[in-house]
Amino acid sequence: MGTTSIPTATVRIKTGDIFKQESATGDGAVDASFNAIERALDIKSILESYHVRSVTSGRQAMGEVIVRIREYEHSFTGRGVSTDVIEASAKAYIQALNQRQLFIETKKDEEDYSHSLSDLSQAV
Repeated sequence: MGTTSIPTATVRIKTGDIFKQESATGDGAVDASFNAIERALDIKSILESYHVRSVTSGRQAMGEVIVRIREYEHSFTGRGVSTDVIEASAKAYIQALNQRQLFIETKKDEEDYSHSLSDLSQAV
């Protein structure tokens, strides 16, 4: 039994003072939302793991999603919680992407600092 519908997601993400909105399709609702996020942020990442579990019980149960993405030899983990598993998945993915971006910026700052010290020592 299958369906003829194509899973589609639309996201609106604020980066700085700018809102970016994109839509994408995927193999399912979660994949579509991840693709829309990647399209809005103009990035690609490798999804290493995806875990979902219920953290409360009942019809309004909260779902927790843990995602891990990989960038070369580094992994970044995000966690999202919501009564909507698709929303929790998007929150977790964005959190992992934010960790990745922070790592990249920190590493760049360290390299810039290291280069400026090297330039300084050559000037002395």
